[in-house]
Amino acid sequence: MNVATPDAIIVASQASVSRALAAVCSLFVWWHRMGYLTVNPAEGLAAGRRAGTTWTPVRFLSAAALTHCDAVAAGDAPPDLPAVLWMRRRAIWALYRYGGVRLAELAWNEERALPHVEVDAARQWTLHVLGKGQRLRAIPLPGTCLPALRAYRRAIGLPEDPPAEERLPLIHSERSRALGPSGLYDEIRALFALAAKRLPAEDRAMRSALEWASTHWLRHGYARTLVVDHGVPLPVAQALLGHASVQTTAAYARTGQAEARAFVEGSFPHDV
Repeated sequence: MNVATPDAIIVASQASVSRALAAVCSLFVWWHRMGYLTVNPAEGLAAGRRAGTTWTPVRFLSAAALTHCDAVAAGDAPPDLPAVLWMRRRAIWALYRYGGVRLAELAWNEERALPHVEVDAARQWTLHVLGKGQRLRAIPLPGTCLPALRAYRRAIGLPEDPPAEERLPLIHSERSRALGPSGLYDEIRALFALAAKRLPAEDRAMRSALEWASTHWLRHGYARTLVVDHGVPLPVAQALLGHASVQTTAAYARTGQAEARAFVEGSFPHDV
């Protein structure tokens, strides 16, 4: 009779745990994609350490899709939406699009008075958020997103630039002081839906992508813009994104074959 050794029992136990985690995580992924959950509480849980080292972000919008969404956000409001709510939606879009923040990081924390914005002498904005592990993070906001944020503040009776002493939510709700995570998520999804609606009927691929997209797709796009498109050093990108490990940030540097060929060709030019 074969008797399992303690090592074999441990291996079998670890394999069973990995399979169970994978099943649970798959369920949470499906719920998240279907919109039943605003965030995936099991993200990064499956397959343990091995998955963490091989993870590759795949939920991206193309540059053309993002450009289209930006144009929609800068354009006219839907006819059934009050102007102030359209300005609020544009402000929320600007923060997720150009801040690279996680969904919950824009939710108001009364005790910590976060997130909040600091404005320097040149009227440049820095967004301060509370990230995973209760870690504080400072994110410089690019000038391209400031007009939408200032327009929203004017619309709700606040000065264009937040004064140093201001301790108010960045985004307000109609019924309460601050808009929560589900409300923030719904506003981004509504802009994606509007952008999909304003596409030509034949552009089915982009329409499908926009129908699936969420706030986290914008975070992935922000990271990819930094790391791949503009070659921002990984430690800098890690700090901006609030990743605990630089390996997570490095995952965005993995490129497709076409991009890899372009890098190689550009590194070793030759005469034709």
